[in-house]
Amino acid sequence: MDDIHNNELSFEQLYQDLMERVWKSGYEKQSMTDMDVDFLEWILNSSEINIKFNIKKQNKIVSFIGGFRRKIRFFNRELETYIGGLFSVHPDYQRKGLGYSQFLEMAKEIIDKRKCPCFFVYMDKGHSSTLLLKKFARKENYGVKRLATFNFYVKMLDLKKVNQCEPLKFYEKILLLKPFKNWIEKIRIDETYFQNISLLKEEDLAQCQELLNLYSKDKKIKLARIWDNREELSRQLSFKNKAETLIFKKDNQVRGIINYYYMTLRGKTNIKVAVLDNIYLKSLSQKEQESFLSFYLKHIKKQECSAVISYNFAYFGQKIFRKFHFVQYPRYMHFIAIGRKDYLSQFNKLKRDEIYLDIK
Repeated sequence: MDDIHNNELSFEQLYQDLMERVWKSGYEKQSMTDMDVDFLEWILNSSEINIKFNIKKQNKIVSFIGGFRRKIRFFNRELETYIGGLFSVHPDYQRKGLGYSQFLEMAKEIIDKRKCPCFFVYMDKGHSSTLLLKKFARKENYGVKRLATFNFYVKMLDLKKVNQCEPLKFYEKILLLKPFKNWIEKIRIDETYFQNISLLKEEDLAQCQELLNLYSKDKKIKLARIWDNREELSRQLSFKNKAETLIFKKDNQVRGIINYYYMTLRGKTNIKVAVLDNIYLKSLSQKEQESFLSFYLKHIKKQECSAVISYNFAYFGQKIFRKFHFVQYPRYMHFIAIGRKDYLSQFNKLKRDEIYLDIK
């Protein structure tokens, strides 16, 4: 079996040897979000106990997978676990078993060595990696359970630039054109609330932690991230030129949170997009929510974003997003648990409004 290295890599080498190559192999067929060096540093160093596996050949990284630490409440039980992500194999080395050997190594590390009953992965519906998982379920002595399937909400801010990056198909134009024509300037907003909105400051972090942890106490939510490490949360909400967070204050207290990160979508051209991640709006009135979301969209448009992407989890309530003409986009992801068979057999599938988890 190939030599699998744990935690031995630089962000620059990972990007140059693998991530950029993966993009170049497929961008002519479709656009792809670019995992740049800053993004890799942000994700891979988000926690001291993240795990990283890479395979090298001729001193170059040709395959990689990471496990990112998460403290969660899973069906009323607290669990310290991992999300498997950034699963990539260089195009010249695919179909040689490298990805499978890494995936198996990660399962052994998390489940057998670290005694964690399960970990989680996201996989594109129909992607070649889903075939690996089917093989894994047949061959290995671990349970594999699909907990949910979800898709995306998209908000176009510059339809022309998006179309130049990845020429839209006929049905996509039908799906996206009407809401784009009805975009934010046509919604009446009470801008007096704008004075309540600002970018996150360090002194606001404790209140943000308290708000986001309310999800883990909500009995309707079956899977919820627990923010037990304030440094981890700080890195999540604000990091270099990647992550930003807007807050809404009332009576000098944080009552609303819109957290997002920036990515580059590479295709025929490159465009900047914003991805919504951690959101809390429940303490705000309908008009305050409208003002908050309006401010956010205006802000990222000034940052030259051409689109906003959100997952269609419903823990934060999606009525306000529909009013602003976010539309469902037909790309689907499977949320999958891998672990001990006896442990996974206890749990049912999850609904969209039963999940609060940051996704990257």
